Parts: sequence; C-alpha cells; structure tokens
Amino acid sequence: MGQDIVVKGKALSKEQAHEQARAYVQNIGIVTTVKPAARWVDPVCPRAVGIVDDKAAMVVARIRQVASNIGARVAREGCKPNVLVTFTELGADLVQRVNAMDPRQLAEVPHSQRDRVLKGSDPIRWWYASQVRSHDGMPGSSAPPPWLNIETSASGASASSDAGGGSLSSPFTNSYRTSTIATQTKRSLETVTVVIDVKLAEGKGFDAVIDYAAMVSLAEIWPQGPLAGDSILSLFNGTPPPREITSQDEALLKALYKMPLDREGRYHRGRLVKDVSSALTTSK
Repeated sequence: MGQDIVVKGKALSKEQAHEQARAYVQNIGIVTTVKPAARWVDPVCPRAVGIVDDKAAMVVARIRQVASNIGARVAREGCKPNVLVTFTELGADLVQRVNAMDPRQLAEVPHSQRDRVLKGSDPIRWWYASQVRSHDGMPGSSAPPPWLNIETSASGASASSDAGGGSLSSPFTNSYRTSTIATQTKRSLETVTVVIDVKLAEGKGFDAVIDYAAMVSLAEIWPQGPLAGDSILSLFNGTPPPREITSQDEALLKALYKMPLDREGRYHRGRLVKDVSSALTTSK
C-alpha cells in the first residue's frame, strides 16, 4: 500500500466542477440545510477485528494515514479505540444482533437509512454516535439540539426526528457570542462502527475496501442513493470501480477538517461545494 493518496483526473470547467461538486455533496448526505456537518474533534483511534493481525494492522495504518493527510488529529498508539472496523461473513446478521442487544448503538441512524443498515445487502455498512459541543469543544448540557424537527403530539409528547445526529437527549450548549455567523454549538463524532461483509465484498481490492472504510470513518456520510463517478463510495457500483480515495473524496475531507464547525448546515454545504469544486478544476 502506498504512503500517499495518489490522485488522477481530468480538469473540468468551473461550471462543470461546481455542478459535480454540488451533486456529490448532496448525494453523500454529509450535511443538510438545517443539520450541520460533523467531524472528529478528539483524536482518531481506529481498531480492526475479525481478520488476521497483519491485515488488521494494515487497516489501522491506512485509516491513520488518511486521517493525518486530511488534517484530522490522530491518537497515539495504545489509545482507546473510537473507530471499530469489523470484518464478518454475516454483515446483516451481526448488525441485527448488535441492535437487539443494545438499540442505543444505532440510535442515530436516520429512519430513511435503517432498512439499509439493518436488512440491506450492502457489503459495507456503518453507523455513528455523535455529540453536540460548545463552539470551543466542551460537552454541553442536556437539551434538544436546534436542528431536530421536533413534532409535538396532542398529549405533549415529542417525536424523534429523521434528521439523525442525536436523540432528544443530545447535549445542547447554551453559549453567548457576539458573532452573527457562528452558532452556539459544533457536532463531534464520538464513535464510528463499520461492518464489512467479506463475502459480499469479495472481488474488490483489499486496499480499496480499506479506503472505503476510512472515508465513512472520517465523515458522517449517509448516501442518498447509489453513488456513481469519482468517489471511493462508488466502489460497489462504479465502472470501472475506484481503487482508492479519489481527489474529490480527499478534497471533501480536507474541506471538512478545515472549515469552522460552529456554523449552520447551509454554510457547511456551501463551503464543501466550493472547496470540492476548486479541487476539481485544478486536478489533472
């Protein structure tokens, strides 16, 4: 496996690049107009299980490498894992057993994604636990985060939202700032679980599968449909399938880890599209 992300591609016009970037950011579901994007605030500490030690070490090393390349903090060796990549021959069965034992594990999976994660046939499936923190990264007090679409029934009970990113007990920080742009909070990834079904992933390169796992481990991604084109996320439906994280993927991750988190979702969407579009116009 190479030590750097090597990217190749054809330069696009500004208009083509913007449209491709806009569709890409929208289709991977990394942010909505209301719900802001999330990323790692604490250092990333990956662990791989279910495969032989040398292969597990390759998974951990690659996720650490990608994280470092995009500007994420990486924990020291011996850290407590917060990214778990599990290899199994029964992906759906494993996820269903996890959900049966502790439904809180999948509490943040959007309703629109639950069937895919629990019952689908995707070779790779994943879920997140996140936390709302103050703008300076401190955990907040318990109250509904502002982007949840809370519906009140006639009895006064609140219904959960399909927005993902936390339940009604998610921490919300009361903070006072003079900025008219910054929000009171930022969203932090706390844990990520990735399940790789080795039977369903058979035929794809091991390095490409690892890069797919790295991509979904470093950003909160909920695809809105099959992704075609220039992304490692098209590994199982692209023609030809990508072999590694692409320039477009790398540009998105770098933009995510560079932009201020304490902003509204619409700001994050615009910033991601702008940075990805700029990278596409200069790629060769």
